[in-house]
Amino acid sequence: MNRRRSYTIPRCAAATVLWFLASCGGPRPATTPAALPGSEAARPAAPVRTGKEPIVRVLVLDAQKSVTVSIPGAFDVEAGDGGTRHRDGARLKVTASGAGVRVAEGSRILGEGESVTVTPTAGGRIYVNGKPYRGGLRFYAADRKVLTLNVIGIDDYLKGVLPAEIGVLRPELHEAYRAQAIVSRSYAISKLDEKRGERYDLRATIMDQVY
Repeated sequence: MNRRRSYTIPRCAAATVLWFLASCGGPRPATTPAALPGSEAARPAAPVRTGKEPIVRVLVLDAQKSVTVSIPGAFDVEAGDGGTRHRDGARLKVTASGAGVRVAEGSRILGEGESVTVTPTAGGRIYVNGKPYRGGLRFYAADRKVLTLNVIGIDDYLKGVLPAEIGVLRPELHEAYRAQAIVSRSYAISKLDEKRGERYDLRATIMDQVY
């Protein structure tokens, strides 16, 4: 999208995010491949936090009848109380089902439950309807449609936000990128507590930050 937003830079925001600026290159078009109310168990997974960096949950596709996922290499599938590891890449189809959401390779169901998470084991890219993402994907069903979340470390998330929010990185824009990185990171961190207990922290649109 071409819209850009202006921010007031928080004075206390940490500038430790600069190390990744040179590698900014978030989700972009690819030429090759590419929650349920009720019971206690149906509550959305809480934001994931680690000792190194927060993990954010970004809604990248909302209310789709089906979603196609392509993974070039090995990957893990987690659903319910269990998970499986798959050594080879695959092309998966995600749909809503009676149990919530289903991830299948052809006629073989790889995971089914209130939510299903698919993660490349070697940290590679994963493709959603042909668009590449870092991190993993988590799927929910709502009104018989599929919600797709990108579950990703905040620093990798910012690599996708900066080019979308401020444009292509150029040497003369280093300070502008620095300022935008501080603001974008602070905004994302603020959403972790605000959205605690919900299915996602951020939308990948101007409703939050373009990604």
